[in-house]
Amino acid sequence: MVKNHLSALITSAIELGMSNNPIKGIKVKKAKAKLHKPIENIECLLKEIRGFNHNLYLCCILTYGCLLRPHREVRELTWGDFTEDLSFIKLSGNRNKSGRNRIVPVPFYVKSYLKKESLITIYSLEQINH
Repeated sequence: MVKNHLSALITSAIELGMSNNPIKGIKVKKAKAKLHKPIENIECLLKEIRGFNHNLYLCCILTYGCLLRPHREVRELTWGDFTEDLSFIKLSGNRNKSGRNRIVPVPFYVKSYLKKESLITIYSLEQINH
C-alpha cells in the first residue's frame, strides 16, 4: 500500500522533471490468503452474547440477519431508517460502504426484537444504571 502511494507521488514528480524513479525495482510482497472458518453453533454464541449485553446482541442479529455492516451501518441506524411496519431498512448512499442506496428486508426473528417501546426502555434503564 505504501509503495502504491509513493509510486503515485513519484510519477507526478517525474512529470514535473524528476530524472529517475527510485522505487521502480522494488517488488510488492503479496499477502498470504487466510481462511476464516465459519462458526459452528451460531445459536449458542448469540445466547451467550445476549446474556452479556442486550444492545450488543441487537447489533449482532442486525448484522447476521439483515447483512448490515457492523461498524457504520448498524451503529448509525435510527428509527427513521426503518419502514413503519419494521419490515425494511432503507439506507441512503452516504450511509454505507458501496455508496448506493440499500433497501434491506428485516427477517421475522429480528423484527421480534425491534419494538420501539422496549428498546427505549432498555436504553433508558442502562443510562440510569451507568
